[in-house]
Amino acid sequence: MTSFSTTLAHRPRAHRSHGAHHHHSLKGESPPYERAERREIELFDLDDLRDPIRIAVKETTCLSHVENFLKRRYADGDDDDEPVPSEARIIYYLMDERLLGDEIPRNVSRLYYRALESDDNDGREGAIRISWGRRLHLDSEQLTQIRTALEKGETIGELRCLLASLLDIEDPNRVVISAHGGLRPGLLQGNNWKATMIKSWLCHKIWIDIAPAYNYLIMKGVNEEYIYHPPGGRSSVDLQTLRHWLIHKLLTNVHYRASSRLSVDSDDFTLVCKGKLLDRRRRISFGQTVDFELARDLEDKFTVEEAWLLPQTTTCVVCSDDKRVSEMPSCITSSCEHEPNTCKECIGQWIASSMETVAWDRLRCPECSQLLRFEDVQAFAGKETFDRFVWRKYVALMRSRLIIEYRYDNLATKAAVSDIPDFKWCLNPRCQSGQIVRPGCQKVKCHSCKASSCANHDLPWHKGETCKEFDVRNRRQRRGEMASEKKVKEITKACPQCHKDVYKFTGCDHITCKYYLFFSYILNRSYLLTLQ
Repeated sequence: MTSFSTTLAHRPRAHRSHGAHHHHSLKGESPPYERAERREIELFDLDDLRDPIRIAVKETTCLSHVENFLKRRYADGDDDDEPVPSEARIIYYLMDERLLGDEIPRNVSRLYYRALESDDNDGREGAIRISWGRRLHLDSEQLTQIRTALEKGETIGELRCLLASLLDIEDPNRVVISAHGGLRPGLLQGNNWKATMIKSWLCHKIWIDIAPAYNYLIMKGVNEEYIYHPPGGRSSVDLQTLRHWLIHKLLTNVHYRASSRLSVDSDDFTLVCKGKLLDRRRRISFGQTVDFELARDLEDKFTVEEAWLLPQTTTCVVCSDDKRVSEMPSCITSSCEHEPNTCKECIGQWIASSMETVAWDRLRCPECSQLLRFEDVQAFAGKETFDRFVWRKYVALMRSRLIIEYRYDNLATKAAVSDIPDFKWCLNPRCQSGQIVRPGCQKVKCHSCKASSCANHDLPWHKGETCKEFDVRNRRQRRGEMASEKKVKEITKACPQCHKDVYKFTGCDHITCKYYLFFSYILNRSYLLTLQ
């Protein structure tokens, strides 16, 4: 025989919470000389009809003992707790796994239970029940249409549109849909979420209500759309409240077992409204669209945790696999004018393969010829590929920067020394040095490359000659060149087309130049403009 002794610390509540408990002791049979070890277990009602309760159990306590206790404890119910009928069937869960035996698992500190009517099922495989707010009224025909939509696997967004149509509401975003009870009760924000998937949270009831006109925000991120419905009737929301909602009600609240491992900080995402980054002091009026962008690691982890809620609605043109909307990009690059048909994974592989043959700044969209920006590569490339991309860009920028700095320094130096008297640059094309030459010095030797030059003529040094001998030789050579040019003019004729000197030593007077101009050597004029 098993008996219970109860110490009750009841509290009035406006809403049910898992943070406050009633405390009960469960005593089983044991020899008088042996003191049985006890451990505490928290019991949570999945339908949120009764307060959380804490009981102390022994190793010999079974689930059937707990069931008998719950039926006695809630035989008549009270103002806050619903009664548990004696014929009700109570089922237990360890997180989302149903316990089929009568034994309480060891080292368990929390169990969930659900009290079902004798002809009811466990709420996971059965149909989702529908309830609504006081201002609404749904007739049997409308309920049938809603249930049919749920059976077809409609998304939350499609369900909003259906309800807006049934209730003659122009704006579907005013429709509020909540999950009642289960591991994750609360608003269902994602328009792309499959509605019936909430049964994995052990929820078997949805609540429908209508918000005032424009009393919501459309949150867009990870290629999806979420609806934020504020709890009160205010006309705007501050940024801190919106950030808290995004972290605690969305990003860390989509795990299929309601036990997210994401660690999110306000610095891990940015919020943008109407193209402007939202700062801490700004308030956002309702009825607007706010875009949020997650850090790459956080986006990948959130996409994995949310994947089970999303149906596969798109096919990638590269891998031909069915993809969820979160696995497809909203756009590949801001310059693209087409709808993206390539999944994020294939775009990352495309970037990795292109990096082997294409320069870092010539990467292009796999579907068009638009160049990828730095942000695009960061969004789609894997960590190793992106690190290689950043390194190549860094090397190229540093090389370009060094060249620019060198050219700038060179030009600045030349401008600075141009006003210095007697300064001479080295004439060696491979040397960029210079020095001040003493007045009267003829031969200058570069202190850097050791090349010699003539200070008087600004030419490489004329080895074996003085400056006077060099001038005499140059004058003699120039006279000879002038005499040769005069003689060539006397014995040649210039082509009227290319003006090259032509010397005829035999043959007729008809000359054809290399540009196929036909002219007379005697008359020095062309007969035909061109020869075809």
